[in-house]
Amino acid sequence: MDQRRMAFLFFLTETPCYHWTVLWIVLQLHAMGCIQSIRCKPKSFRDSITVLDLSSSIDSSPTIIDETSSVVLRYRTPHFRANARVEVPPIATKETWTIGWIQACNHMEFYNTYGDRGMSSWELPDLRDGKILAISDSDGVNYPWYGNTTETFTVVGPTKRESKFTVSMNDNFYPSVTWGVPVSD
Repeated sequence: MDQRRMAFLFFLTETPCYHWTVLWIVLQLHAMGCIQSIRCKPKSFRDSITVLDLSSSIDSSPTIIDETSSVVLRYRTPHFRANARVEVPPIATKETWTIGWIQACNHMEFYNTYGDRGMSSWELPDLRDGKILAISDSDGVNYPWYGNTTETFTVVGPTKRESKFTVSMNDNFYPSVTWGVPVSD
């Protein structure tokens, strides 16, 4: 049977918008879609997963402001980029490992003030109220992954030797903010 398990590897870095970018190792299980911890693997195997190189950067370009719409202001921040070169030891059994990036928000403060007319905010109530520690920033299409091209890599066992590969991701903030206080009737 093709076993799949899920394991948290490490937090990489905090981006300017209070998002944590995380590299995950995931093995997905066919039976009932169950996700189990990498702790099921021997400690020697877990300790053999190595991040050989890690880099992150934020582009030096300025934030771009677009005021052409009469309804919303748009702005685009510089891109955050991250790369990780990973080595996975040989896999002795028929397992499928997917290694990749996720992004989770653990704090958000996004307020827009409109002088004495009011304010608007973008809030995640469960996060704000401390009911959850973080929330996925996946687009939902590739959940839990941040994407499905350079953001993930899959190793299918059994393998006779270690696998080395690079996973990379980039992101930027591109919101639309109304010119006036958003209200509903």
